[in-house]
Amino acid sequence: MNVKKIGVVGAGYMGSALAFRFGLADFEIVLVDRDEQILQRAINRIQQISKAYLDERIINDHQLQKIHHNIIKTTNYDNLHDVDFVLEAVTQDLVTKKEVFKKLDKVCQTHTVFATIQLTIPCDELAIVTNKPEKVIAVEFLSPAEFLPVAEIVPGTRTSEQTVHTTENVLKKARYLPVISKKPILSGAGFLISRFITKIYSEALMLVEDGLANPQQVDFVLKYGIGPRLCIDGAFQGIDYSGLDTYSRGLKGRYERTGNPVYRAWAILDGKISKNELGFKSGKGFYDYPDPERALYERSRAFLSLLKSLGVRITKPEES
Repeated sequence: MNVKKIGVVGAGYMGSALAFRFGLADFEIVLVDRDEQILQRAINRIQQISKAYLDERIINDHQLQKIHHNIIKTTNYDNLHDVDFVLEAVTQDLVTKKEVFKKLDKVCQTHTVFATIQLTIPCDELAIVTNKPEKVIAVEFLSPAEFLPVAEIVPGTRTSEQTVHTTENVLKKARYLPVISKKPILSGAGFLISRFITKIYSEALMLVEDGLANPQQVDFVLKYGIGPRLCIDGAFQGIDYSGLDTYSRGLKGRYERTGNPVYRAWAILDGKISKNELGFKSGKGFYDYPDPERALYERSRAFLSLLKSLGVRITKPEES
């Protein structure tokens, strides 16, 4: 399906970010909210985002004008009658979302895809109030979505392959990097983004509440320590460089001391260790390392480049 016009329902922080990002990709955007003041704040925010893009020379004046030309704001759902794709970005409340989907089902055409942009409410629970559950899908963005490129696609149990394909193409045109779930998620626990963010933020809150650190210390370690490492290695490649056997022993030691099931033995680790797939040091773990010296060099360069961009200077020690 050739998507030309996109509706964004909900003009809050996420809705305005998506209106900008898809408007930048030259889609026609209909931004809908029931509150005119919220709509105006969204337009003001889009202008500020555009200015940042312009100041960083990512866009030029012509593109900036085109973005604002592509976006119209309205309080009237009837203006969604000819959109091809809808991003629903209203408050995280099932009753509210169901009312929105009922309205969309009445107003929009039969080919229109309805995408809810969160995973705490499974899209199946919204699909049932429409006459076309095969056109309902979930997409999760990582905030700030006007900058960060990852987007997750989670089909419902009745979502069609065509809807998944259309959603993937729309995201790619807006320069997002989509990751598609291998199966529907019915628990409301989320896919990747929600689970990682929830666990990190919850651990941060616990550290401060227990008096082990203050918010500034937690954020410092995340920004300049854990953040860069995850940016370069991710999780599984990070385990590879630590050594699967080393990491497994550390987990088991913590489990013995704390009894916390988070640190339990993982079959996926034990299986690889039994085959001597220990990560970087053995040439194979979750990834393959056919040229270890080259891999180590490229990783080193990546870390140095990233840290430099963060303003972290690594210089030779002063001579004594």
